[in-house]
Amino acid sequence: MTGSGKILIISVCVPLFCLAGIAVDLFNKRNPIKRYTEYSRFRGMSVWTDWLDWLGGYPFEVASPDEVIDHCSDRGLKLKAVKKCGRKMGNNEYVFTRS
Repeated sequence: MTGSGKILIISVCVPLFCLAGIAVDLFNKRNPIKRYTEYSRFRGMSVWTDWLDWLGGYPFEVASPDEVIDHCSDRGLKLKAVKKCGRKMGNNEYVFTRS
């Protein structure tokens, strides 16, 4: 997407996100300011960063554990430990050392 395309998407979506959040908070009789001032405490990042990520942050690829291990082994790394998350939501963890 071009820079102007990103600007267009952000300029349309961010106000919608804000208005939707405010509407939900007012409907539930909560302070809408807290949604934004306390956001990073619950999500670990600013609301702005999170929105940009949702709207098209860095691309990523999914790789099976075997693909990751093969890729690293081909480059001279030796697998020391792996912790797989299975079918659950999360990330696999790998420890490699140089051979």
